[in-house]
Amino acid sequence: MDAQYWYRCDHCGYMYTPQQVQALVYSLNQELQEAYIDTNLEVEGDLRRERTQAIKRLSEIGAYRGRVLALERGFEGWRAYALVAPPPPAPGATPEQLAAYRLRAGLHAAMTGVKAPPPPAAPAGGAPVKRKAGGGGCSG
Repeated sequence: MDAQYWYRCDHCGYMYTPQQVQALVYSLNQELQEAYIDTNLEVEGDLRRERTQAIKRLSEIGAYRGRVLALERGFEGWRAYALVAPPPPAPGATPEQLAAYRLRAGLHAAMTGVKAPPPPAAPAGGAPVKRKAGGGGCSG
């Protein structure tokens, strides 16, 4: 009997094979799922279904606070919107224009696998960067 492939119970000293341990762990997982998880928690499919129903309900009554984009021409409009690379915003673009660019660039990247260039940096000329007095570095 090779001790490397056997498991000893700390309580009773009985030696278990890996198959016995695997069966025991499986049965304990099944008991846990039946006794607690299925009765007290909502998991994957239930959560997804509940969230989808809530979004549909809020959209129908016009109270959905998320971003819902509706393009003309249906699927063809969406395809053209997603597959055509968005033009980069101007250097002085507003935050709303930058957010719209990021959304469209992300959608384009997800659909085509081609990353869009990042939006231009904010124009310099704001408040100067404050620096600590002294020589700098760890010893300054």
